[in-house]
Amino acid sequence: MDDELQALARERRKDPEDGALLLRQARALVRKGSREEAERALVSALDRSPGDPAPTRELDALTGGRAPLAPWPSPRGDPGLTGRSCARGPTRGEVVLRRELGLEGAIEPGGFAVASPGRALVLTRSALFLVTDAGDTELVRKLPLGVELSSLVLLPGKRILAIGPTQARVFLPGKDTLARPVPGIFSPEREPDRAQVVHHYSHSFRFAAGSSGLLYAASKQGTLVAFPLALPSEGRAIQRTESRRAAIALAPGGDLLLVREGSPEQGRAARLERIGPAGELRFSVELAPRALTNMVTGPVVDAEGSAYMAIPGASLTAHDASGKKIFDRRYVGEPVALAGEAGDILVIRERNTLGLVDRRSGAELATWGGAWFGSPKVDARGWIYVRRDDDLVAWDPRSPGAPAFEVQVAIRGWDFAFSGNGRAIAFARSGSANELVVIE
Repeated sequence: MDDELQALARERRKDPEDGALLLRQARALVRKGSREEAERALVSALDRSPGDPAPTRELDALTGGRAPLAPWPSPRGDPGLTGRSCARGPTRGEVVLRRELGLEGAIEPGGFAVASPGRALVLTRSALFLVTDAGDTELVRKLPLGVELSSLVLLPGKRILAIGPTQARVFLPGKDTLARPVPGIFSPEREPDRAQVVHHYSHSFRFAAGSSGLLYAASKQGTLVAFPLALPSEGRAIQRTESRRAAIALAPGGDLLLVREGSPEQGRAARLERIGPAGELRFSVELAPRALTNMVTGPVVDAEGSAYMAIPGASLTAHDASGKKIFDRRYVGEPVALAGEAGDILVIRERNTLGLVDRRSGAELATWGGAWFGSPKVDARGWIYVRRDDDLVAWDPRSPGAPAFEVQVAIRGWDFAFSGNGRAIAFARSGSANELVVIE
């Protein structure tokens, strides 16, 4: 340990609750290259003060709001819903393994995340499992009866967030009484109550969590609530509106992007708002006076903080981090991902059509027809992968005229994720059993 870190450690022993001191220590650790120690320090600071802007920005710059190096940490890839992964996807389009998994119950749609290369966490109604890309399975934790959890998010600080329509559970790293570790994430304590925090809320359909130490839930009653992730406490209402539908995502630095639907009958415009982690309104701009459909899942937020949002039947718009309009064009589809090596291509979806749009001008670049399912996923090269009927289809957006490959994966409902090492894993339902499919 160098002199600066030794001095900071001595000061912290005198005043362990000093958040500013902890932030200085984290920055010193980053300069030294001790990124994991810095991550722990910043997560600790945000446990003490959820939403504190300074450590939120530092942690977001360090981790991007997700478990570092996780090939697929959440259903839409990152907090900005860009569908992007830090891992390379398959290139050959060849199935190299099919194996039935001995799991209890069906895998929830969106209920899996890849923690480290070749190791996924998988959620069923009854338990959380570890599944390797060799098809080996191991129980991580049983879930209480009647608890409905449907998606997983791998967060900084080796935390797992499991989200359902009326409750969320945050599984925290253990300290002393640890069971078998999950590579790349954590091992839960044998005392379940000590290893998790449970948050309850009104029925909600949009959620966001990243670096701020907060979980946001947008309820069907038009309320946006923020919960401190690691503390069992009541949520804090951020917004109460007349809008029953909302869409949310997180920008770099931890700000929340909120889209509130409009009402053509009442002449009320939809609005795009940017809200700081402490709840302060950065900007509010008008969009078209239209309602949102249940299929709208945006906005998509790029690395510069620009937000891309479609109002069905009206417009596709882009606004920069200050709220300034980049483009406003007729509706051609909903933004669902950012493709290309630099993330400069907006992927849009409209019913049975996928398309590519220049994210700076809004100009259409390509369109593809087909029976597409789920949101496209984008690997570290910027390649686009999407399910079409039974097949996984991949495109290099530099050559959109024809797919890079098409490969049959399964004949029933299935979903996939990048698993690292140039692979993708798919989870399919085969009769009453779960099946793992590995693609290279």
